[in-house]
Amino acid sequence: MLTFAGTRAIFIGALGAVASGVGAAFLGFQKSAWLILGLLYLALGVVYLSGRAGLLMRGFGPTLNRLRSTRGAAVLGLLFGLSIPACAAPLILALLGFVVADGTSAMNPVAGFLLLATFGLALSLPLVVAVFFVPARSLLDRLAALSVRMPRWTGALFVLLGLWSIWFGLFVSISA
Repeated sequence: MLTFAGTRAIFIGALGAVASGVGAAFLGFQKSAWLILGLLYLALGVVYLSGRAGLLMRGFGPTLNRLRSTRGAAVLGLLFGLSIPACAAPLILALLGFVVADGTSAMNPVAGFLLLATFGLALSLPLVVAVFFVPARSLLDRLAALSVRMPRWTGALFVLLGLWSIWFGLFVSISA
């Protein structure tokens, strides 16, 4: 779990360094990622709402048993690091504003890395707590047991998340 959280934080931090280093060009990349992820979330939501969630329960590709190693945790950290959530938009926009206001400085990528690495680590902290503390883990198990009864809510949440992410991809801009 610590490998996952650390890898995710470092990868998201690296994206922050890139955002600080290249400036506004990063926003185009992030907007594309929000659009693609939004479309995927929306499709998942439609599958749940249509009552076809069973289609998602089929196994394909590598099994999770292969990802139980430290190396697998690092791979999952990288994959989850690719999906910087839309709530990171203010941080990314602040980094881009910092680049514009400060000009090009060698400290910008370092500051960007530290800012988004801290954010990435904070994203994983609830999972770390759930894994290392028995009461939190048992609460998570009870919540997971309820998920069988909630496919409509799950679908609705995926649709809302998808629409929100698509909105970010289409309408977030930097204006001075």
